[in-house]
Amino acid sequence: MNSPKGKKSGGFTVIELILVIVIFMLLASMALIFNQNEIRSADSQALVDEIAAWLGEIAMAPEDLNTSCTVTFQPGTSLWPTNTIATVEPASCAKESTLRVPGNRRQNPYQLGTSQNSWVFNQRGSLSASSTANASSTITDIIIRVSVAGQPPLRCVRLSGIMGLVRFGVNSISGSVNGSATCSNWKRN
Repeated sequence: MNSPKGKKSGGFTVIELILVIVIFMLLASMALIFNQNEIRSADSQALVDEIAAWLGEIAMAPEDLNTSCTVTFQPGTSLWPTNTIATVEPASCAKESTLRVPGNRRQNPYQLGTSQNSWVFNQRGSLSASSTANASSTITDIIIRVSVAGQPPLRCVRLSGIMGLVRFGVNSISGSVNGSATCSNWKRN
């Protein structure tokens, strides 16, 4: 049936269809960006959890073993799954004497930075810069920064030098692991 003169027939114009397609494409791209940020966040947090658990085990070892435990981190900007990122001496301080990068969902490289590459867990529960464990060498804080592919969010682990407490940190703005970036929101493990 023909429509009366001057009235529109039911249906969409080409411009209306193009607008609908553009809106769907914008929504899809925003969802993809959000999803990628969530995946990077989960991958960063997985490595931070691994680091914190490993360091927590080492922090308890000096009292049990009656010896100090020296941790050495190997920071880098392109660390792939299975790369070694830290070691502990003596090896008896942890079930695993080396800490390796876990796999991640997208197989992107991690970036790892530290405020200090090597330190000692002492028998009294503190951290020091050397194995002599005298009071003048006590470290205030050690910050370990983690990101995936150099993108936000930045995740951190902070060790308190006096008590050896482990805290997690988040900085959703910067994904950089260089010395100037740090986490702004800290919570206790």
